[in-house]
This record gives sequence, structure tokens and C-alpha cells, in this order.
Amino acid sequence: VRAPVSIHHGRQDPGIPVRTSEALCQHLRALEKPVECYFYPNEAHIFGRAGTELLMQRSIDFFDRYLRPAEKKPGF
Repeated sequence: VRAPVSIHHGRQDPGIPVRTSEALCQHLRALEKPVECYFYPNEAHIFGRAGTELLMQRSIDFFDRYLRPAEKKPGF
């Protein structure tokens, strides 16, 4: 893994065990890779409105931090 990673996982996901994302986060951190891990206690695989809003804001922040060209970052 060479690029920053953002992981979002609903703890109520019936199809994909949350331990899968937890293990990936731990492994990437152990390798000192840039990773952001978010776990949503009341969300399943498809998020509800409140979870989606938080996920989207965190995703926008991630893209601003890692992918937006420096000359176009807000406030500059």
C-alpha cells in the first residue's frame, strides 16, 4: 500500500465481519502506513442518514488532506 487509506465500517454489518476492517487497520498501522479507520456502532453495510452524513464529511476531509492539490486547498 503506497497511498493513504480511509476505512469506514458499520459495526452492525451482517455480511462483512467488523474484525476484518479492524485487522486491516491494525496491520496498516503496524506498517506505519497512513490509514484512517472509522467504525460506526449503529450502522450496517448500507448506512442510514446520520451515518452517511458523518461518513461523507470524513471522506471529504480525507480527500482534502491527501488528494486536493496544495494550491487549491481551502483557505489558501
